[in-house]
Amino acid sequence: MLLFAVVLVGFRSGGVRSGIGLRIGALAAFLVSLCGLVFEIVPLGEVANRGLFAIKVGAMIWATNVFGAYLYWRGTRRALALAAKPQYR
Repeated sequence: MLLFAVVLVGFRSGGVRSGIGLRIGALAAFLVSLCGLVFEIVPLGEVANRGLFAIKVGAMIWATNVFGAYLYWRGTRRALALAAKPQYR
């Protein structure tokens, strides 16, 4: 959902604006992802405890997003460190 939200809200620089067609498509994809998230958390079949199931799935989604944010943070730090190194030829 964050991927589509970036297209809807825009980038921090503000210099790049998406076209109306792309924003409509991103909004539709965002809403479909939101509906999919609801169906992932709410069990469609029989489970022993619905609340525990929702907590497990929600925790897994949260952990995956935290891990992705960590990888992004580490990659940007590494890229900045490589850019700061002097280049010898």
